[in-house]
Amino acid sequence: MTQTENKVEWCIRKAEKEGRKHKGLRVVEPNKVKVQEHLEKARRNLRLIDHLIRIEYSDWAVSAIFYSMYHCLLAVLWKYGYESRNQACTFAAVGKLIAEGKEKYLEMVEFYT
Repeated sequence: MTQTENKVEWCIRKAEKEGRKHKGLRVVEPNKVKVQEHLEKARRNLRLIDHLIRIEYSDWAVSAIFYSMYHCLLAVLWKYGYESRNQACTFAAVGKLIAEGKEKYLEMVEFYT
């Protein structure tokens, strides 16, 4: 088992132990509504980035850039039936999807888990 697969398994076990308000990774039914909700959050952050740059708060724009990308990753996970509430678990799960050949367009991004 690879390091990424081990991390994903650890995240799933963590969520199972913690119950409904977990801080791990849960296997769920794929949910198109959740996908769209996360994509809308990403779009909202993109609008915020534009505003922050215009008012010369580029340091805060960097945080909004991260969260815009992060919500896109959460949308990808919901597409494949994962709910994540932990950034490291999110990156591990996306890395696993890439390794499985499910999300080839994300191959250019390196995920450190």
